[in-house]
Amino acid sequence: MDDELYGKRRDDSKITFLGYVLIVVQAIWGAVRWTSLKVLDISLWLILSFTENQRAVRPTIRVTFSKDQRAAIARSQRYKCMYCGVRLTSDNLQIDHMDPVSRGGSNDDGNLQALCRRCNIRKGNHTDDEFRERYWDLIGGVKRPPPQTIPQS
Repeated sequence: MDDELYGKRRDDSKITFLGYVLIVVQAIWGAVRWTSLKVLDISLWLILSFTENQRAVRPTIRVTFSKDQRAAIARSQRYKCMYCGVRLTSDNLQIDHMDPVSRGGSNDDGNLQALCRRCNIRKGNHTDDEFRERYWDLIGGVKRPPPQTIPQS
């Protein structure tokens, strides 16, 4: 019987806590809604991430590639974007994960490719296969070189 009461009290305290959070969020939102939406985004994230025995998902850790690494990847692709074939320069070269880190991909060389800025922004966190399907629909009638594959060394 005591276990049932303890469990009920614990559930009630969780509901009470969420109630207090909602009241605080409403007060904060009422005070600053004309200034910024970020407060609401953060508050909603806190509320939604509050679950028993579960942490909020952490953002992925960003990896910085050296100039030598970037140059080696671009050189292996003959300085061409893997999707549109545009010539890569230091201004538009971006390193992309074919399987995004946010979806379980790694930072291994086999998962990296060089893209132009435009294609990398469009790709977002899609996998290479997902983007290739979507990409051809995006360019419509524009004649571009076919997508290249990474040369095997």
